[in-house]
Amino acid sequence: MKITLFSDIHAKILLPFKLVDLYQKETGNTIDFILQCGRPLINYTTF
Repeated sequence: MKITLFSDIHAKILLPFKLVDLYQKETGNTIDFILQCGRPLINYTTF
């Protein structure tokens, strides 16, 4: 199983998916799981 980890993506939610798609097309390798972690899009402390 191949896993990718992206962190601190600064609200660019689709960027990891696009990068994985590009990687898969260029190498022929497949990624089974994408894990994104970092800050939420909304600052919950302001509510």
